[in-house]
Amino acid sequence: MSGCDFVPEFGVREVAMKKMILLAILLFALSGCLATAVSTAVDVGVEVVKVPFKVGGAIYDGVTGGGEDENKNEESDKGQKN
Repeated sequence: MSGCDFVPEFGVREVAMKKMILLAILLFALSGCLATAVSTAVDVGVEVVKVPFKVGGAIYDGVTGGGEDENKNEESDKGQKN
């Protein structure tokens, strides 16, 4: 008699079934984490795509004098003339 007689012996099918059940439990438990990670990756991807347009817009505004300030000045000038 060995000292490990109390440990049940499992067959290959029982071990495989236990692994599949454990995997299913882990997948359900971690699905929220996976969704958050995917959402964050998509948000970062969108921001990376937006950056060149923001930089290009800033350069255009710098070269053209930033049209918004001119429009505000024109509106204030019109108000003073009337």
